[in-house]
Amino acid sequence: MYRYQANFSRYKLRDYEKQLAIGEFENQFPSVKEKSVTDQGISFTTSRRLNASKLEKLAFYSEIRFQNVKSEQSSILTDQAIIESFQKSSPDLFESIHPAKSREIRYLTHSFHEYKGRFYPQLAKAFMNYAGLKRGDTILDPFCGSGTTLVESLLFCANAIGIDINPIAYLLAKAKVQSLLLKEKELVVVRETFADSKCGSDWEKIRLESCNSALDMEYLKNWFPEKNLKK
Repeated sequence: MYRYQANFSRYKLRDYEKQLAIGEFENQFPSVKEKSVTDQGISFTTSRRLNASKLEKLAFYSEIRFQNVKSEQSSILTDQAIIESFQKSSPDLFESIHPAKSREIRYLTHSFHEYKGRFYPQLAKAFMNYAGLKRGDTILDPFCGSGTTLVESLLFCANAIGIDINPIAYLLAKAKVQSLLLKEKELVVVRETFADSKCGSDWEKIRLESCNSALDMEYLKNWFPEKNLKK
C-alpha cells in the first residue's frame, strides 16, 4: 500500500479553486475512492503507485509526497510549482520553492501584455485536467483573447485552435505561442541583432500621426503607452 499526501499550491486557494483542485484530481485519478481533504491538501492510500506524469500536470498543487512500508518517502514537484518558481530556482529546487501570497500569473510568455479581461493560466490548466484531456488532444478556444489557453495547451502537450476577431488579440496570442517554439539559435540571433542595433533613440522621433493611414492609432493608444507604440 502507498500513502500519499498531495499538497495544494503554496498560496492560499480561494474556495472555488479548492473545489476545482479536488475536481481535477478526482477526474485524473477516479480509482482513488477514499481521501481526506484539509486546507493543506488531500491524503489517501492506494494499492499501487499513481501515474507520476499525471501528478506533475496538476494545476492547483505544489508537491506530492508518497511512500510504502518498503521504501523511504519520495516527493514529486508539479510542473506548475516549478514553472511559477523558475526565476527563484537554486541547485536544490525543492528548497527554492517557498510559500507565496498569491498565484504567479506572469510566467513565461504570459507576461507579454496585461490584456484586459484575461483569466489566469492556472484556471486553464485546471480545466484541462478536469475535462480529462490527454497529450495530443485538441482544444478549441473560440474567444482566445491574448492566448492564455493556447499557451497552457502547448505546455500541456495538447494541440490548440484559437479564434478572436480582435487583431491585437490575434497578434498577442500568435507572439506568445510562437515565442515558446523558437530554437535557441534563433534567440541568439535576435539578441545579437538588438545588441548591435545603431538606432539609439531614433524611435523617439517617430510621429504617430504619420501612421494613421495604416493603423488605427486612436485604438492602439488605448492599449499601449506612446513610447511603446513608437518602439
